Amino acid sequence: MNDSSANSSANSSSNNHSSAPNKARTTSHLVRLVRSSFLAIGLVALGAALGFCEEPNHSGGWSTSYDTAVANAEESGKPIMLVFTGSDWCVWCKKLDQDILKKPEFLAWSNMNVAKVEIDFPQNSVLPTEIASQNDALMAKYGQHVQTFPTVLFVDSKGTVLAKTGYINSDVNNWIDNAKQILPETKFAAQSGNDVIGQFVGN
Repeated sequence: MNDSSANSSANSSSNNHSSAPNKARTTSHLVRLVRSSFLAIGLVALGAALGFCEEPNHSGGWSTSYDTAVANAEESGKPIMLVFTGSDWCVWCKKLDQDILKKPEFLAWSNMNVAKVEIDFPQNSVLPTEIASQNDALMAKYGQHVQTFPTVLFVDSKGTVLAKTGYINSDVNNWIDNAKQILPETKFAAQSGNDVIGQFVGN
């Protein structure tokens, strides 16, 4: 074998040996990527199966924090609107949500006039511990006014109940009209010493 053939064989052997670790590293990297992808997919699927809820079901000024609503009410003078609901099991709660609470007309009115809080008691999903504890405490405080779901309470920044409603079989504009009738009466009724000041009624 001449020198050039020997050098060629040596270079080929060297290239083959050096490419093997590169292939091994590439394969190992791909395996890690695949494993990471399956892990991420598994975590997402697990979260969906367990039904973890970390965000409110609404947009448009809704909150799940009572303390945030109190701060808003203290600053703005608005009443707080507490919606006691079973979002994933209560038929009338779902109707209130779809027929009233998600309508543009309601959102426009409520964002100007109340601080909205969803107090949810789901059966097929898991709320964050802090929110679940808060909702239990609010139910203990206002339970005498919450005989059925959904119940909507208007309270002031000190927690005094001003008015009460729920789902009424009407359109969103009628719901808003009733709210306008109830809320101006709260100061007069409060001076009379009444606890529940207004009762929402449909036409």
